[in-house]
Amino acid sequence: MRKTHRATLQAAVGVLVAAGIVVVATPQHASAALPAVCSSGVANVHNWTGGAGSFDWDAAGNWDNGVVPNGPNEVACIENSGPDVFQDTTGFEHVQVGELHLVNSGVWIQAGSGIFVNGSATSVWDENSRLWVDDAHFGGTARIDSYGSIDITGSSVIDSVNGTAGMVNPASRAGFLNIAKTATSTGSLTVEGVLQLFTDYHLDVSGVVNVGDNALISADWGTSLTINPQGQLGFYGNGGWYQGASVPGRTKAVVTNRGEIGKFVGGTTSVVDADYRQLDAGRVQVACCSTLAIAGTNIIGGAVAPHHGLATGACGLNQVTICAGSADPAVDPMSLKIFMPENQGGVAEVQELGNPAPTVDSRAVGNEVLANIDNFVGDPSDPAILTLRYSQADVMAAPLDELYVAHVDDVTGAMTKVPDCDAGAIPTGEAYCLDRSLLGRNSSNTSFRVLTTRTSRWHIRRVQAGETFDQTAPSVPTGLKASLAAPGDGSGVKLIWTGPADDGGAAPSSYKIFRDGVLAKTTSTGATSTVVKNNGPGKHTFKVQAVNIVGPSPRSTAAAVTISKTFSAPRKVVSLRGAAGGALTAGAKWTPPASSGGYAITRYKVAAFTTSGRMVASITVKGGARKAFLTLKKGRYVFKVRALNFAKKWSPWSRPSTAVSPR
Repeated sequence: MRKTHRATLQAAVGVLVAAGIVVVATPQHASAALPAVCSSGVANVHNWTGGAGSFDWDAAGNWDNGVVPNGPNEVACIENSGPDVFQDTTGFEHVQVGELHLVNSGVWIQAGSGIFVNGSATSVWDENSRLWVDDAHFGGTARIDSYGSIDITGSSVIDSVNGTAGMVNPASRAGFLNIAKTATSTGSLTVEGVLQLFTDYHLDVSGVVNVGDNALISADWGTSLTINPQGQLGFYGNGGWYQGASVPGRTKAVVTNRGEIGKFVGGTTSVVDADYRQLDAGRVQVACCSTLAIAGTNIIGGAVAPHHGLATGACGLNQVTICAGSADPAVDPMSLKIFMPENQGGVAEVQELGNPAPTVDSRAVGNEVLANIDNFVGDPSDPAILTLRYSQADVMAAPLDELYVAHVDDVTGAMTKVPDCDAGAIPTGEAYCLDRSLLGRNSSNTSFRVLTTRTSRWHIRRVQAGETFDQTAPSVPTGLKASLAAPGDGSGVKLIWTGPADDGGAAPSSYKIFRDGVLAKTTSTGATSTVVKNNGPGKHTFKVQAVNIVGPSPRSTAAAVTISKTFSAPRKVVSLRGAAGGALTAGAKWTPPASSGGYAITRYKVAAFTTSGRMVASITVKGGARKAFLTLKKGRYVFKVRALNFAKKWSPWSRPSTAVSPR
């Protein structure tokens, strides 16, 4: 691409172009006019004339007022020509302006040089404008609307902050480059080298961003890309969008897709390693040539051509060399890929579903994944190919011969073992198979390859010697013990047990409690203790039964407990005087009965008696109450309390409290 630029310039100038910044005359086209500020005649506005007979930005004679624009408030206007920001003999040149407007013009920023646009007004480049950034620096804090083309070659930078002494870069602002689109023109940004995004710079795309073969965009934390509904990010080779450096106080670069991300050319995996957000009508397309992988745990969906793939995957910080152009599955940055059959395309979805997996399976290792093709017509002779790659510690620690793949039906949740392939093909009568000959591991990950005529959810299971693959009901719980639950009044029985030695491949989700052979309670968790209330008086036997996704275990051996039929009175009733002021009140506090007749207490009745034994007032409170007050007349009173249990039986009255006067 760099040779193409040089050839274009040489043809226009008719001389050999030396290293540096050269201004090139460009063919005239019908285009928009420069903004009004360019004809205002103000001293800080500079219009390009080329009067010095060169193409050097730094030549004063090339500007209408004889002054080179280079300052935060300067406005540079270029029409029907093209300057190059020149690398002079004293060092690299970095030009700063407040506004830069281009009409039917080209600017070539050569190696080591830079242009920074830092004003508050928007700079506009028309559809016939062109910027070449060739091993150079570009950016600033201003907004730029580009309707023309921008070409990136070499190792170039787009940055909000220049860092050169004397440059003004307000910390509160970040650069904004709008690759714009109209009804008649589409702006473009083409990367054919390495483009690095620094310091919160934002790309907003309604036109197109094209990443060429072996090219890439490296985005530091804090930068971002928004693809608008008409915009497109296209990969035309082995390149991708990768993580640059971490920045304190910033998060991973955000890529928001409201338009389209596409893989159009190139024989290996292209990766979008970003905080990916697919919104509105945002779409993904794999039209040609291998695989597009997008990082994150959100669902990724898109149209995929036959014999091409859609994947998830990330590179990691500063891992460009690992990601770029990798065709080796051992290092290819991908944790999940679905590769379409040779003769069938369609809409595919992939997603990393997390760990623990949605499927209840205690033998699962790693995370569960979704790999789906809409309206998939399976053909064993032309299957889809699913690649799973895991780096989780539990997968990496398991011997390869103990690892299997499970298919989970997305409707019923039924889990099925994926059998091994037969000579690299799906066995007769099966819907899928694991190609164990390609089951592999390196220092980074373990990879699996599945041929399939069905899609949906998948995960990895570890099945050790002596275990069956299929999930079963759990074995019987053991060690059941029964005792009176606190406070020991017989209102409840506490049960403790040990869970099944073999959970059948699916941990118990609940336990059924049987009292005297009848179901008394079902727990809502897999906890191995519970309290059963309102059992009634007498001797009772209890058994427990574990339940997992498959079904219940056998019932445990019994544990017995005897509950007294006595319903005793509340104890330790103490009289209380009311608070000073207001109505006269007095009351009592108490301790629950020592025995509640085998049922929980639901109410207490508190009554005030005269010292002669006549009841004058009473109140009923909830079973959890431990004190109560009544409004009374002047006098001396004692209090008694009785309890009502779940069986609608009353206890005897308590002993009276000492006498008290209300206040």
